Amino acid sequence: MTRGKTHVMKNGFKIAFLIPASKQVPAWYYETIEKILALNNTEVYFLIRNSTIAPQQKTSFAFRLFKKFEDWWFTNSYDATKQISVEHLINENNNIAIHTSFFFIDDAVHDQLLEKQIDIIYTVDFEGEKENLSQAAAYGLWYVRFGHGKYSNVLPYAFWEVMEDSSTIGSYLVCRKNEIDTIIYEGTTIAIPYSVKNTFNSIAWKSSSYLPNRVYGFLQAGENFLSGFTQSLPHQDFKNRLPGNFKMLFLFTRNFFRYIAYKAKGLRKDRFKLFFGPGNFHPGNSIKFQPIPLSKGHFYADPFVITKGNTSYIFFEEFIYAKNKAHISVIEVTAGEKISSPKPVLEKPFHISYPFVFQHNDEYYMVPETSDNNTVELYKAKSFPYEWEFVMYLIKGKSLIDATLHFENGLWWLFANSRSHSFTSTNDQLFLFYSKDLLSTDWKPHPQNPVATHIDNCRPAGRLFKQNGKLYRPAQNNASKHYGYGIKINEIIVLNENQFEEKEIYSFDPNELKLKASHHIDFTNQLTVIDGILK
Repeated sequence: MTRGKTHVMKNGFKIAFLIPASKQVPAWYYETIEKILALNNTEVYFLIRNSTIAPQQKTSFAFRLFKKFEDWWFTNSYDATKQISVEHLINENNNIAIHTSFFFIDDAVHDQLLEKQIDIIYTVDFEGEKENLSQAAAYGLWYVRFGHGKYSNVLPYAFWEVMEDSSTIGSYLVCRKNEIDTIIYEGTTIAIPYSVKNTFNSIAWKSSSYLPNRVYGFLQAGENFLSGFTQSLPHQDFKNRLPGNFKMLFLFTRNFFRYIAYKAKGLRKDRFKLFFGPGNFHPGNSIKFQPIPLSKGHFYADPFVITKGNTSYIFFEEFIYAKNKAHISVIEVTAGEKISSPKPVLEKPFHISYPFVFQHNDEYYMVPETSDNNTVELYKAKSFPYEWEFVMYLIKGKSLIDATLHFENGLWWLFANSRSHSFTSTNDQLFLFYSKDLLSTDWKPHPQNPVATHIDNCRPAGRLFKQNGKLYRPAQNNASKHYGYGIKINEIIVLNENQFEEKEIYSFDPNELKLKASHHIDFTNQLTVIDGILK
């Protein structure tokens, strides 16, 4: 990607937001601006169009009726398309570097912006060649393109993903510079079953974090941060596929009955349970698993295994439906055959799960998931495996899900999922932190955060492991209408304070084991454990 001479650190990072003359922007765009204002060393300008966006093509009566039905049926307070005036930001941020002198797009605007040394111009209503502004900012014109794969730039947004029963929807953050469109960020999330409105809300709220995340990385790593983005987005005109009355009637009827079937299916409780098999798992090797008996009214998930002598200890989440929360329990498997009854080892007033158990300096530690408490907590075995004592909070004030630690290259690395908005999924944004010391509260966020952004290969699915000198990370595949559908194994190519890169090498298909879903794996030399739902 071509860049101009950097002036980011000297004068602050300057972003000009392109807005309509009404100064009204969609709620998700408004949130993008709010998040930029929350960053240090940033200044905000508003750039007002002197022309209006071309209206969409005329819609059919049936399509308009469908939109009204969805607005009534799927009413929620997280409408990403709600219009909000940016004047609110000016009134509420008197002490922040926000510039109230609006620019208007005209023949002289390029010179004005260059004089102000604008770094990025950002828009969510990209009009293609009509907005020839990419040369007016040091790092070009940045915009969001909705839709992913065959649905990229297909209008109406989110409509065809839902009508064609796609399980996911995606979007891109793109930089236009020197007439080249470079992908700066891309991500996918779950399509909300059978709701066009909520599916768009989900991807729009997720997209509100794209620009702030990339600007944060830029501020941390400097302009070389952008050199890692080289993938070009092919030119693609908008494809407006508005259905006529008869087509819309057919699509609505089919979608409605799919929704009814989905809700009826959801009345059944699919319970995760544990399975174990021979140790030394290798990606691609088939393993014969046997189930561990499941208590009535419970489900078992997220197994981690520690082997000592002839006994393997499986720590797992034991969820009790009557309590609507889980605690951590352990089961002993002796000589690969004898299975003990589960015994609780850690319980809190709130839900806990994902008992990441590991050994360090001849001590056993546990980091259970405590996202309900907005903490990442470290425990140590007082008497392994049954007694555990609290050591410290590693991170407070953040809701991090399935925290997974690994020591590599002299640093502790902490992988965990989080979400940028309360309406977005917890399964499609993986964050990475690092520290020189395990017993530390100074966990630095990685500048590439989130380091994984696709729902089919993101959320932790067990501990990292090494084989033949290569480092691997298991991840959940949640690109399905069934949560926890499968497992992906990724080889980590680069892991340091400035860069993270991984590639998928193996996909674990639950159907091969006659399972409906499986979303966690761990193993030792003696035992491999997974969780799953029987068909």
